[in-house]
Amino acid sequence: MYPVPENEQERLRVLRSFARLGHGPEQAFEDAAALAAQLCNMPIGIVSVMEENREWFKGRVGVDLLSVERADSFCTYVLANDAEVTVPDALLDARFAHNRYVVHPPFVRFYAGFPLRSREGTVVGTLCVLDYVPRALTPGQREALRALARQVSAQMELKRSAAELARRELVRADSEQVQEELTRLLVAQSSDGFIVADEHGVLQLFNPEAERQHGVSRSTLFHTRWPEVLGFATASGDPMPTGDAPLARALAGEQVRDSEWAVRRRDGSIRLLNGTATPLHHPDGRLAGAVLITRDITEQRRTEQALQEAVKTRDEFLSIASHELRTPLTTLSLQATSLLRAFQAPPELRVPEARMMKKVESLKRQVVRLEALVNGLLDVSRLTSGKLELQPEEVDLRQLAEDLVERLSETAEGAARLRLYAPLPVVGLWDRLRLEQVLTNLVTNALRYGRDRPVEVRVVGTPAVARLQVRDEGIGIAEEAQERIFGRFERAASGRHYGGLGLGLWLTRQLVEAMQGCVSVRSRPNEGSTFTVELPRH
Repeated sequence: MYPVPENEQERLRVLRSFARLGHGPEQAFEDAAALAAQLCNMPIGIVSVMEENREWFKGRVGVDLLSVERADSFCTYVLANDAEVTVPDALLDARFAHNRYVVHPPFVRFYAGFPLRSREGTVVGTLCVLDYVPRALTPGQREALRALARQVSAQMELKRSAAELARRELVRADSEQVQEELTRLLVAQSSDGFIVADEHGVLQLFNPEAERQHGVSRSTLFHTRWPEVLGFATASGDPMPTGDAPLARALAGEQVRDSEWAVRRRDGSIRLLNGTATPLHHPDGRLAGAVLITRDITEQRRTEQALQEAVKTRDEFLSIASHELRTPLTTLSLQATSLLRAFQAPPELRVPEARMMKKVESLKRQVVRLEALVNGLLDVSRLTSGKLELQPEEVDLRQLAEDLVERLSETAEGAARLRLYAPLPVVGLWDRLRLEQVLTNLVTNALRYGRDRPVEVRVVGTPAVARLQVRDEGIGIAEEAQERIFGRFERAASGRHYGGLGLGLWLTRQLVEAMQGCVSVRSRPNEGSTFTVELPRH
């Protein structure tokens, strides 16, 4: 008893919609079967459809049969598995060891079948190759057969579509005209590039996908030295000698498998291609030509490169974050231990209250620093995932700046250094918390890099725009670094001397732009920096 797929009734219903296929062989499918056998250098190639009790051969080479009982079919297992099936040695496989075509002529030993699918995804038949000896497919042969199976499926679908159009009286051409149209559609709709040359290297086929990949029209290629026109290059973009081009190698008799190369198009762009080139032979062994099947992998490689960059960025971030978080945690641990010992000491040995307060204040500073680092990490996560939501409200930027300057003036860094120029209220609709974060990032950076010199905060405005400026007289920033410092994990100076995650200015720009504003910097080394934020007030 042979296996039957769970969707057998639906599969048969879809197959009946392919009524135009009929039972007899057709030249297009005969050619596909012959090409499959040539690609794998095997004696038998078959294109078939599977009805309820019988498998019909629509194209075959190496066998005279037109059909077989389904119970004797290898291909019924492709339908049951809904996937490719390979049998390296039928005599060693319990499913086929007693099959009539294994123990009797033609004594099949090797089988590889690939599903032919309808547009619904249903398997209606197979493309298969067979041999009289145990075999194995190479990766290149397997990929070529997959591509050929997709083309045969497309050909069947086009025949099905033509039948549907005919039933609606939309197709009134004779059978030869319909066949020509179907062939044209098959070539036009292929998702792989197909390039075929005869034994003299003259192009016989160059389909639209190949045109797109190479950026040239096939009309410019025929009767020309096509390797030069196509602009073959190595994967790194260097010019490729004509004889090294995959199709040229196949014309020289070489099987080129899973190769990667580049094509430099006439517009200057470079596309990266992957493909297989296979020599084609006449039955007597003479070279008949070669076929090159290509796929554009440019975007795939870009995605892979972006993923590699993302992993590199993640690793760099984790390294920086672990270092920056460890520093305040270590200090916290030491200070907490010191305080605990002080409280546990006998009364006569206890630390004076003033010294205790200094330890507590230092402890608090470390907590504040740790909180700022954690909040920065959370903001990065929210911005990256698009989950940062703004809460616009009426905010006076002058009042916000006054509060921050007053608060930071009480710290050791800000004492006697901060100057505020804000002659008038500047009110607008902004997110208070995020605007305070922007102001804090800019002022704390100015204090950190300002070499203990004064820092000026200016708040002015017009009826339409609010302008915030933070100016220091510190180490300054080189011109070539002034755009880079707004990137993630970038710092104006060595983190070894100044610390930080390198996220402050990146977060500042993201938050300002989220509020429809802009941020810029003007700076010269050793002369200080001025950061300017402009925000619409409504």
